Amino acid sequence: MKTRDFFLTAGMLIVAAFSGLGQPVITVPPANQTASVFADATFHVSATGVAPLSYQWRFNNADLSGMTNATLPITDVQRTNAGTYSVVVTDATGSITNQGASLTITSFNSLYFFGFSWTGTSGLAPDG
Repeated sequence: MKTRDFFLTAGMLIVAAFSGLGQPVITVPPANQTASVFADATFHVSATGVAPLSYQWRFNNADLSGMTNATLPITDVQRTNAGTYSVVVTDATGSITNQGASLTITSFNSLYFFGFSWTGTSGLAPDG
């Protein structure tokens, strides 16, 4: 066995020993999101453990009904959606909850309107 492989295997065993011997592990936690009102935001999580894994998303420490996938889409973001989102990952040996990721709502920095202008007079005949 190569030295590198030996240390890799030893490291994996140490991680398993300190992570609860089979408890699921969140390998990629959800990242903080920023969105403006009416936009969409999506949280993702990746985890390993004993199959099958189950997911339960939470908003400000309360379960979100029916949100049980590795991805949490939030469509048509409103100010009430701002807060902390976390996920509980469960397998046959236990569960783990991530620290949470925040959704921050940004204000609009510009508004654009297209169409008729009440102040533009170009293209109008002299009689209106």
